[in-house]
Amino acid sequence: MIGVSDPYRVEHYPITGRWFQPDVTIDARTRNYLESGITILLAGPAAERKYAGRWNHKGAAHDRSVAADMAVRLVGSEEQLQRYWAWREQLAADLVDNPFVWEQVERLADELLGRRTMSGRAVREALRRKEGEGDVAQAQDRTAQPGDG
Repeated sequence: MIGVSDPYRVEHYPITGRWFQPDVTIDARTRNYLESGITILLAGPAAERKYAGRWNHKGAAHDRSVAADMAVRLVGSEEQLQRYWAWREQLAADLVDNPFVWEQVERLADELLGRRTMSGRAVREALRRKEGEGDVAQAQDRTAQPGDG
């Protein structure tokens, strides 16, 4: 199901630093990073499932593999891994079901239509720009008087 070929291999983590050593110790900071990362990586397929009614298994394979590599560090047995994985998938589904989060997902999807990827900075700028546009429209709606048409 999860497809971890070597559970003791650390390779996909997108951060560096002396504090992050999941092969040595799992402290609170490392646990939080891993758990947040797992949920975020599983949120992509969850959002796709919500939008399209299904998710692209091939397209999500890399994210799920990285999430699985992370999850293996946090559990003690295969049974725990299966239950933990199901729980994190549910958390990801609940996350994208949140109306505020879903609105942001839709905004980013609109931005991504003309691109293949977006940097973190581009994501933040797109969300700020879209929020600002919405705030202006909402402010105009609030100031409109009955009969202004």
